[in-house]
Amino acid sequence: MSLSVITNMKKTLLVLFVICFAISAEALHFEKTSFGNQTDCITQRVCIARGDIMQIYNSALEQKADGASPARSPLGTEWAFGNCANKSSFAFNTFINTSNFYPPGVVGRDMCLHLTEEDLYVDVKFESYGGGDSGGGFSYTRGEVILPQATSTSLIPDNSASAKSESSPGSGFPLLILIALLFVVAAAAASRKRNNKSK
Repeated sequence: MSLSVITNMKKTLLVLFVICFAISAEALHFEKTSFGNQTDCITQRVCIARGDIMQIYNSALEQKADGASPARSPLGTEWAFGNCANKSSFAFNTFINTSNFYPPGVVGRDMCLHLTEEDLYVDVKFESYGGGDSGGGFSYTRGEVILPQATSTSLIPDNSASAKSESSPGSGFPLLILIALLFVVAAAAASRKRNNKSK
C-alpha cells in the first residue's frame, strides 16, 4: 500500500472519529415554564432555577435571585459568550453582567458556564428567556458535564427536573465505527488491485 493511500486513509478516519464523537455527545434540554418551578440540577451544588420574576439563580445555594446591584446570581457560577473549548481566552463574569443587564439578549448565543466550586465547564445555549411579567419562563440546551478523573461522580445528581436528553449517549457511534472499518477494508482492497495491475 502506497504512502499516499495510507495518509489519505488516516485523514479520513480522523474526520470520521470526530464526527462520531460529535454525534455521540449528549445534549440536554431544560425548560422552566412560565409560573412553573422546574429546576435543572447540573451538579449537587448548582441547580439553575428562576422565580416568576427576576433573573435565574442557583437554588442549591440561594433561595431566590440576588436583588443587589450588580446581582451575583446564580451563585457558584460565572459566564461568558462562546464555546467552552475556547474558555482559556474568556473573561468570565456574572450572568447579569455577561448579558449586559438584558438576559433575553442571550437567546440563540453560545455561552460557556463555569461551575466555580467544582471547576467544571458546560456549554449552554438559551432558546428562550421571558421578560417582564411573563412568569419567569426560560429554556436552554446544555452539553453533557464531563467530570475530571479526580472528581467524584457523586457531584452529578441522578435526575435533573425537566431536563431531557436530546440524543442517547453513544448513539451513532457503533455505526460510524463500522463505516470507518469498511472504508479501511475497501481502501486496502483497491490499493492491492492497483498494485497488481501495475506489476
